Amino acid sequence: ILNLSKNVRIDKMAENLQLLGYGLGFAVVAVVTGLILGKAMGKSPMDKRSLIYAFTFPNYGYFGYPVIEGVFGKEGLGDFMVFAIPMSILCCSYGYVLFQKDKKINLLRLLKTPVIAAMFIGVALGLSGIALPENNILYKTLDGAGKCMSPCSMLLAGFMLGKFPLKKLFSGIRPYYLTAIRMLGIPVAFGAVMYLCGLRGNLLFWPLVFACLPLGLNLVVYAESNGFEKE
Repeated sequence: ILNLSKNVRIDKMAENLQLLGYGLGFAVVAVVTGLILGKAMGKSPMDKRSLIYAFTFPNYGYFGYPVIEGVFGKEGLGDFMVFAIPMSILCCSYGYVLFQKDKKINLLRLLKTPVIAAMFIGVALGLSGIALPENNILYKTLDGAGKCMSPCSMLLAGFMLGKFPLKKLFSGIRPYYLTAIRMLGIPVAFGAVMYLCGLRGNLLFWPLVFACLPLGLNLVVYAESNGFEKE
């Protein structure tokens, strides 16, 4: 809410729309890539679902946002958030539906998802010109909550990984080559294609940053919430 309300402005509308358009194009390519790789490399129906998600959606929120803000500042994070809007909507709809047995998208539920609701509130505030003063208690509360994202996500990762024996997590070669494809193969392929297509600057940089981020915990959360915890 805070970042989008400050960086999505009428005077930056052309830039924001350009980032949003490229973000939409990137989202389509990411979904198609995930489908092709996941279906080709998955061994079971659940394995295919997981790999489709893993090859499509990185951890651009809990992990990516704090890192990007620390390196590029709030304005850089604002540009990245605008670029990521299509992927955020897809992650909370298509990404979740991948693990639903009935494969139905509930649009009302999607709009009530905290991430999506906060995104639209931030954009609406930015376009309206309404900005929360930094000494406001609501601003300080939201800012403090945002700074807790990385520590909380690391604790959650520990809770999730703590359920599995270390030997099972690190044994076998398959997790390593799948990770290499996710972290190296996909970013290199995306970067080469975009560069050859003439993309430069932020239009090349933000998609590469997005593609290079590691896998998030939503894969486990979505699967467990739909009754696949034993799979």
